[in-house]
Amino acid sequence: MKRISYILVAMLFVACISQQTKSNNSTEEPAPAEQTTTTEQSEQEEPVEPTDSLAASEAITTPEPSKEAAPAKEVEELDPNKRIKLIESELVALFVELEKAVGNYNAINACKDKINERLGIYLRNPQTYRHDVPELKRHMSIVHFPRLGHKIYSYSYYEGGTMGNTFWYFIQYRTKSGEVEYIPFRNDLSFGGGSYEFTEFSYNNKQYYFVKNLSKSDSVSWSYRIAVITIDDGVVNYHTELYPKEINFEPEMERYEACDDNGEPIPGGDDRPCYFFKACGTDRSNKNVGVEFDPETLTITAWDCADTAESQTGATTKLEWKLGNN
Repeated sequence: MKRISYILVAMLFVACISQQTKSNNSTEEPAPAEQTTTTEQSEQEEPVEPTDSLAASEAITTPEPSKEAAPAKEVEELDPNKRIKLIESELVALFVELEKAVGNYNAINACKDKINERLGIYLRNPQTYRHDVPELKRHMSIVHFPRLGHKIYSYSYYEGGTMGNTFWYFIQYRTKSGEVEYIPFRNDLSFGGGSYEFTEFSYNNKQYYFVKNLSKSDSVSWSYRIAVITIDDGVVNYHTELYPKEINFEPEMERYEACDDNGEPIPGGDDRPCYFFKACGTDRSNKNVGVEFDPETLTITAWDCADTAESQTGATTKLEWKLGNN
């Protein structure tokens, strides 16, 4: 009996020792995990750089390029386009306002000033040189001459009275240094205002503009004058050497108004030679008067007024010349 009791006590002792060993093992296992967490925090706060290799150091300390940086640059590049879209919207609204201001000189003048100021910003943007805007073309003429490297913008408005419409012209071009610029056309051709029509033609492998100007003096008197020009880096050059020899052209002195950068007249002015020549005209409201130009044959056809004080039937005299025949 005593022997059995000894055996039971021994078994109970062994069981207690085994349970204590398991308990000790379970409390010691988390220690490595706790130590690992502490190490990760230490590496984040004070990274240890290897000293045996500069390349290895750079590999650890140099961050990889962020893939999220590109959109910021793209947004920056789109900003000018957003600004241009805003100006386009402003211009369309101003043109609508201008069309409603007929007869109100102060309102017309204010709209015109704003339009010309906004156009000045618009026409210096390369995006506008490459693309047209359908909304804007509903309110102004935009004609592109790719071979000559120009875009010609124009708009007009009616102030009221007997003088007809007032026209504004702007020539957009790329400079020799690659920048996009513009000139107000009135700055060079301010003698009578009126409307201008540009036709491109080639002569001896060089490109020119044939320019037709319709200038009104009053409701019953108007004339057509014509010129041949080129525009080189924003400078207008007249080519009278191509004028027909039959007209015996001699430039006449005319009063030119000085203009600011927006084409606005500055009080004063000076007398300068005018390199346009008069092709035809009327002072009797003869609507059959006009000019046509054929860019293939370089032929100019004009119909001059043949009415008299006694007979105002719309009669005309036909005139015909050819450029470059001198």
